[in-house]
Amino acid sequence: MDDKLRILVNAHLKELGERSIRPDELEYALALEWREDFLDVDDELAAVIAEHCREWRRAPGMGEAAPGESRRPSAHLRPFGGGTIHDLLPVPAWWRDEELRIWARHAERRREMLALFGLGPEGLPDAGDVIAFLAAVAAHETQNGDWLLLDVPLGYVEEEDPESGETAYYLDSVYQPVWRGFHRPPPIDAEGHLVVPTPAERAREQKLSRLAETAQAVSDETGCSQAEAIAFLLCHEQPALPYVQVKRSSRSGGYVVTVRDRRIPAKDVAGFYRFYRDLAGQAPRQPQEGPYLVVQFVEQQLEADPGVSWDERFERFEREHPGRYVSTQSFQQTYYAKRPRT
Repeated sequence: MDDKLRILVNAHLKELGERSIRPDELEYALALEWREDFLDVDDELAAVIAEHCREWRRAPGMGEAAPGESRRPSAHLRPFGGGTIHDLLPVPAWWRDEELRIWARHAERRREMLALFGLGPEGLPDAGDVIAFLAAVAAHETQNGDWLLLDVPLGYVEEEDPESGETAYYLDSVYQPVWRGFHRPPPIDAEGHLVVPTPAERAREQKLSRLAETAQAVSDETGCSQAEAIAFLLCHEQPALPYVQVKRSSRSGGYVVTVRDRRIPAKDVAGFYRFYRDLAGQAPRQPQEGPYLVVQFVEQQLEADPGVSWDERFERFEREHPGRYVSTQSFQQTYYAKRPRT
């Protein structure tokens, strides 16, 4: 799939006057949430990725919008002292105690990051202070070598449930690029063995790169987001962890369910799956709906008003189906690619 998609994306990037897409850029694009709207590899998806890729490359550095900017609320956080957590589904009391034990296992990583950034045992006062703090660190780092994406916390967003009236607090975040400072060789050697970075190599990495890798490791092991992991590592905060984690899979079109404790009963796993499946409802775009919807729309427009320009057709389509295409060009190309052959 990636080879076909890369060829299509590179064709669009060439039209935009941009160089070919790098493997890490394509991998990042496929991991974004909007990717789930496209269950098939086609020219429409390639055009969207190319437009995003150009935006990422032209975006300013740390402290402002960055390549791959994606602002969205992540899961809830609470201070170390406890506090109220608003859950979509209730979880047993023992899980809250288990969360404390899970985070205790990552205390050494937290001490390492606090020492690396010269912070005291309490860390930064609040997650909202992270963006400015990391911007100051980025100002002294070079934009060289491998780059990673860091999900930087922006602070809390307060939302009220219109039905229950309860207030939920979410951690908003934004993706920003960070650089290692040098190019690390592939993690697999010529014989297929895993190559683990040495302590000396780790010490060479710039601070934000080390933070990104550590936060991602914490995220992978606990189920929290990378932004929440950073709030744990640098602030006096402790994220609530998913009891049962349910995520949509862009590759399979289904769901991935992760259970990190054998004590969680099967009925709870099934209950969480049903809840999130019903909450998500029908996928916003069924396979191939987008391209053939364009064909249907354009054919109707040609019959009703054949003299209208493509720009006007695109504007009309956007009013009825907002956010599906990034430009008139990709909209027009989709029509010509999918229209019936006579």
